[in-house]
Amino acid sequence: MSNKALYRMLVGTVLVLVITIGLYVGMEIAEEKEENNVANKIEYTDEVLDVVSPVIEVKPYIEEKLSVVVKYVDIYGECGHEKVQLEQYNNAKIDNILEQIKQKKQEYSLMENNSNMLIFQKKYDCFCMDHFLIKLGDETKDEIIIYKVDDTGKYAMYETRNVELKYLRETLMSELKVGINAYGYEHLLMILEDIES
Repeated sequence: MSNKALYRMLVGTVLVLVITIGLYVGMEIAEEKEENNVANKIEYTDEVLDVVSPVIEVKPYIEEKLSVVVKYVDIYGECGHEKVQLEQYNNAKIDNILEQIKQKKQEYSLMENNSNMLIFQKKYDCFCMDHFLIKLGDETKDEIIIYKVDDTGKYAMYETRNVELKYLRETLMSELKVGINAYGYEHLLMILEDIES
């Protein structure tokens, strides 16, 4: 290939490259002008139509009044029992209920706050008040003593009963010397019936 042919090929390649770059730049300029025209039309349209933003009325927040169940759970560590009390509040605000409870039951902790139920909890390191202990009293008087857990968590004398001890089984006498535990009044009556029969 001669130098002249090589020169023509090089000039042709440069010419094609310049035309391609020119077309690309021209298209970019055309797109930018189109975007500016659209933006100008929108601004013009806004001015002509006198667009006004809508007014949104903001009402003050009013807490809803609800029917709420308040659940108090007492947990007794020594026996593992739980006592539950329920209170119903109708047409009340949650904040007002929480304030009332805070004032009258300070020892309770809020565990759960749902829209219709509040759960409070209190833990005790003692037996619950449904526990009884039946022990042998004065043997000369044929007496047994029934103790009941009081509100401090300690056993306090609840009642004494006369029982003919000489007729009791040896195992039952041994149990009474140590003390027989009863949970609940019905359980207590069952044990007393066994002792007195």
